[in-house]
Amino acid sequence: MRQKLKIPLTILSILTTAIVIASAWKMSVTSMTLQANSIELKCETSCSQTKARTSQAILTFKASEGQLSQIALETTVFSEGFAQGILARLTGISREGKFQVVRPENQRNVSGLSSLTIAGVEVSEPTGLVRVTIEGLEPGLNYQWRLRSLDLATSLSDTAVCQAPVCPFDEVEEQIIRTR
Repeated sequence: MRQKLKIPLTILSILTTAIVIASAWKMSVTSMTLQANSIELKCETSCSQTKARTSQAILTFKASEGQLSQIALETTVFSEGFAQGILARLTGISREGKFQVVRPENQRNVSGLSSLTIAGVEVSEPTGLVRVTIEGLEPGLNYQWRLRSLDLATSLSDTAVCQAPVCPFDEVEEQIIRTR
């Protein structure tokens, strides 16, 4: 009788341990606290597959879906743009989010910042990997990106830099053959 109970109890204890570990891992991803420089931000660029002459920045980092509303995304194309307050800011990361250009009154040139739009936000639940796609980049410019707390008091990531590509338009116009 003991032998018969031993196998089910072993299986039950293995399953219980697995459930506890899986729950703890999921909690660690979803309840990460937003601390200074705690998020690794990566940036890649590409050309849109669906929109002609449209360059994209693809930003990736780890956060839970609930934390996205607590994060501000900032970018600048100016060498001292963050320090001088010349940047575009997205307050709370969402698919419907809009970038706001921030600049001193005497700064008229904000090229590269005024046309940025969110093309997509994807969150992988099991891993907590967030992928934000931004369009409207000006080809050839170096974009510096960073994540900050909503109150802008804490920098949550180091700065990631990527250059917007030049995206050619390869569609050939249909030629009209004329006969005489």
